Amino acid sequence: MRRSFAIGILCVAGMAWGVFYMKNAVRTLDSELALTRETYDATVKRIHVLKAEWSYLNRPERLARLARRHLELQPVSTAQIVAFNQVPLRTVVRGGGQ
Repeated sequence: MRRSFAIGILCVAGMAWGVFYMKNAVRTLDSELALTRETYDATVKRIHVLKAEWSYLNRPERLARLARRHLELQPVSTAQIVAFNQVPLRTVVRGGGQ
């Protein structure tokens, strides 16, 4: 009877240790999941902000104003238009690899 009682106590102690271990493992995984969700939510918010900024910065009227200010483009004159056979071809250099 003492032997079965001792075995019963050992089994209960082992199960208690197992439950304690599982509880801590679940708590750790729950913390990791919460951190992952927070990171995901922050990333989604940053992506939304970046998309809004991209849309704002790529407005056609803004790009046209910047092009006028910085590129100094001129309309094409008729003197610049030539036949295709008058365009000089580039020569391709092969070999050497230098």
